[in-house]
Amino acid sequence: MQGSLHQRKLPFVFLALFFLTNQLWAQIDTDVSEKTKALYDNLKKIQNSDNFMFGQEFFNSFRFSSGSAHGDEAFSDAFQITGAHPAVLGSDFHYYIEKNATERGYHTDAVKWAYQQGYVITFDWHISARNTTSYECGTAPANLAKNIANGNINGDRDWYLGELDKVISIINEDLIVDGENIPIVFRPLHEMNGGWFWWGACSGLTADEYKALYQLTVTYVKDRTNSVLFCWSPNSPFNLDRYPGDEYVDIVGVDAYEVNTTSLRTELGKVVDYAQAHDKVAVFSETGDRNSDATAGLYWKDIILPGIMDDPSGKSKKIAWVLTWINASWSEPYVPHSGSSATVKQSFIDFKNSPNVLFGDEIDDLYTYVAPVLVQSIVVKGEGDATSIDDESGTLQMIADILPTDASNKSVTWSVSDGEIATISESGLLTAVSDGAVTVRATADDGSAIFGETEITVTNQLITDVEDKKGNRFGIYPNPFISNLHISNARDIRQLQMFDATGKSLMKVTNDQEEMIIPMKELPSGIYILMIRSKDQASYVKRLVKF
Repeated sequence: MQGSLHQRKLPFVFLALFFLTNQLWAQIDTDVSEKTKALYDNLKKIQNSDNFMFGQEFFNSFRFSSGSAHGDEAFSDAFQITGAHPAVLGSDFHYYIEKNATERGYHTDAVKWAYQQGYVITFDWHISARNTTSYECGTAPANLAKNIANGNINGDRDWYLGELDKVISIINEDLIVDGENIPIVFRPLHEMNGGWFWWGACSGLTADEYKALYQLTVTYVKDRTNSVLFCWSPNSPFNLDRYPGDEYVDIVGVDAYEVNTTSLRTELGKVVDYAQAHDKVAVFSETGDRNSDATAGLYWKDIILPGIMDDPSGKSKKIAWVLTWINASWSEPYVPHSGSSATVKQSFIDFKNSPNVLFGDEIDDLYTYVAPVLVQSIVVKGEGDATSIDDESGTLQMIADILPTDASNKSVTWSVSDGEIATISESGLLTAVSDGAVTVRATADDGSAIFGETEITVTNQLITDVEDKKGNRFGIYPNPFISNLHISNARDIRQLQMFDATGKSLMKVTNDQEEMIIPMKELPSGIYILMIRSKDQASYVKRLVKF
């Protein structure tokens, strides 16, 4: 963040199951601990559900009624209002490296406690510039970020790696429970496209130099730890100009405050599109309302929840979490607190009670692998139980009913037995092409190899016809065609000849049949001219399209 540091729902029932040794999802560090792999796998599962976790920075070591950190890790403003803690705890290495030992201890204990509850732990880092106590752009030594990215000018890279060594020491030596390192999501060098941090665009750092700085950071930390996932999060508006590359990022987010439903969907849509195309986890890495106690408290139910869940594209809900900033007397009341109005408190309770919002009381241990629930059966049918398409170029939405209802992955791949009779879209919309019967299949995407299928009859699809001098009609279909061209009522046709768009003759066929099927699969896509010569010596020309 810029400026001052400021039965319902998805039932995650984690049983005592064996650990999987292979990665289920693309992680950039293949040598992380089993619990870190499990965390990433479970974040993917949440992302692919219709639910998302709610998180807050320092929720159990700061409170709005005080400006100082406290040592009661089981207290949070969110818990005081709703009876539940956020499911994601945000922390910051700045408070470990640059604060006193007592405060560092409070934050360390808060992280350990949250981890023991099974919550997600994510760290950003408001690293102060060299020889300063500020992370702001205007107070940093000239060209600090450039010097680190481009080598060791003035010893700046040595200084930066020394600071990273402090972070690594905290990860490896302090964040330990029962002899194991706590898996964390590390979000370094965030909001790099903003004008406030010394590693941001305001420093004169080019996009390529920022990428080099981020890559250096990830590589250095990854090589010295086994419990870290890496998150990259620009400020709104989201763009990929400074994206360091898929091999350096596990999680993609965006920081955007005071959004409305439209801007939320625009930003999350871009994040989700990229994450899904590149096998990453998508998150809303920071958001909140900084205007007043009232607007901040109403923001969650009135803006965030409908913005995500009512998105017509369905993209916005494909995130793992939404995180807000710190409740403290020197910050803002990003979530309601004991002094908030009854209206604001109830609004936040309603947000928490949404069937799609996950607080800490609605998840179990996210650090244990869960065997996915595989699809066992698929029943395919047409919408409204329709079994035919009778309109020319008509459509029918196909439906796949999947069992069990709690299958981990309910997505399917649609296919048809004959693309010259009907085609089908990724969403299961069947479009008639020519007369006949076609088998429509839905195959589970979860690797179970389960499929369901049904037969749909297509009629009244004679797309192109020709009437000769005797009143006989030749049916030519489909048009456009894919592989075979069909000619019906062909008894009065003597010869067919096909030309390409330049007038070059491609084939000539003599006919003595009632129905003709002409193989055209080898022809490239394009425009073709079909000349029909009837037995009464008349000629007819038709324009055809090959897909």
